[in-house]
Amino acid sequence: MPALLTVEQIRTIRLAHTSTLDALHSGEASDATLWDWVESGLTWSRTSQLLGEGEPEMDAQLELMLSVLERYGRTGRITLEGGEYEAARRGVMVMDMLADRTTDVVASEAAMWSNAQLEAVKARVQRPRAAAAPGSALQVRAEQERHA
Repeated sequence: MPALLTVEQIRTIRLAHTSTLDALHSGEASDATLWDWVESGLTWSRTSQLLGEGEPEMDAQLELMLSVLERYGRTGRITLEGGEYEAARRGVMVMDMLADRTTDVVASEAAMWSNAQLEAVKARVQRPRAAAAPGSALQVRAEQERHA
């Protein structure tokens, strides 16, 4: 049976989740931070699918990320508005739970998959405004299943 992630790996993952959330909340997130957040969301969404745990919660995170990306595509601003911070915070808790339960094999597979998907997501966001609206979480999930 593949090994679970190490305590050090989990600690590093949790720190990355928390610092990214803090940067998004404080308005100090850079473009790189935004794309790290999206890649992380894709990774943990794929992890949830592979583990069969936390899928509805990660679908909600994908919806949140798509909303933030849509706003970013329209305005160039990286912000969490309204209840988005609380929703993102709940997502961090789910992603941390998934990190506690995943194996190095699943984490590696999910990370490779999300790296491949990230370029397609970036291309959608950088299109002209009329074509910039990213798909729903269900469409992203369908893409995940198609590439599984």
